[in-house]
Amino acid sequence: MRAGPVEERGGAVEQTSGGATHFDDGGATRRVRRPSAWGSWGLVLSIVAAYALCYDLATRTGGVPRVGKEDAPEGQVAREDYGSVVRGLAYAPDGSRLAVATGEGLVVLRDLAAGREAVLRRGPTGSALVLAFAPDGSVLAAGGAGETVRLWDARTAREHPPLRVPGSRVSGLAFSPDGARLTVSLWDGPLADWDWRAGRPAAAPPRPVPGLTGLVASPDGAALAACDARGRVVVWNPPGAGGRAVPGHRTPATALALSPDGRSLASASSLDADARVLDPSSGAIRYALRDGGPGVTALAFSPDGSLLATAHLDGKVRFYDAATGRVRGTLSAPRSFHALAFSPDGATLATGDQGGSVRFWSVAHGLATP
Repeated sequence: MRAGPVEERGGAVEQTSGGATHFDDGGATRRVRRPSAWGSWGLVLSIVAAYALCYDLATRTGGVPRVGKEDAPEGQVAREDYGSVVRGLAYAPDGSRLAVATGEGLVVLRDLAAGREAVLRRGPTGSALVLAFAPDGSVLAAGGAGETVRLWDARTAREHPPLRVPGSRVSGLAFSPDGARLTVSLWDGPLADWDWRAGRPAAAPPRPVPGLTGLVASPDGAALAACDARGRVVVWNPPGAGGRAVPGHRTPATALALSPDGRSLASASSLDADARVLDPSSGAIRYALRDGGPGVTALAFSPDGSLLATAHLDGKVRFYDAATGRVRGTLSAPRSFHALAFSPDGATLATGDQGGSVRFWSVAHGLATP
């Protein structure tokens, strides 16, 4: 363990049978070529970024953000600004801290009770896009562009030795229930488990599915799901078994969420208005959300599993009944959203937006707003 700078301020083999596609993980480590035949993830990001920027500029006057009612939208209870688009948000399991990652590579750990922040890392741009806390809240992991996953003691802000992974972009992180293993999804490499303390792959074989754009795991470790730039969604249930493709999307899948009990899987694409919820064990679609507005950029289930929140490029968050898909309420802000996180008690929703703001919202107010 070493101290880091701290500042404070206020290719898979596919087999098809019975209509289901299975991925043979083999058991041997294989080199996976960088995806190229079916499109560039960089192009996808450029399109999404351009859309968000156009919306952002449309809400400005003379290059200056509008002021007035937009500065404190209804339902907003607090706000922090970070100067760059907020790409990642994660609450510590006990709700005492919030981790924030921005497009400029800033990683911040905010003590919510004290109102203070530790700046864990600055830059380079794009190096911090995804975040994950260990189940006991003791460790925070961050990854993005590059082959490095950074890890910190979440209570002292001291940095652990970084984890070197064989890829150019980390798209997802998930700790095992005991916190000993870290599953890492890569854009140009396999999905693999790592013994992060030892800095080496764990005994489990890698899962050779390239082009991954997202990763989620159930809290009990019974299910693991990933999505890719071809729009596919793959589920491992249990995680050590062969993967199975479930209904995906026509465009790159960019948002994924598992309910706390692992029985509902939500997926979406930021390039269209297509979002859906399915049973990860059977692949059966429970309902589709086709009227929620443009570009779903993030998804989150509430801690009790009763709500599903969707973030959109039009600056809205929509709440749905997680069991039926019925709309329960909305929240609105003057910037495109890119990240979502429910507080562990379910009373507050944190959002990260294109303008660099983290906004804290009253969930009860959102549910009372049509």
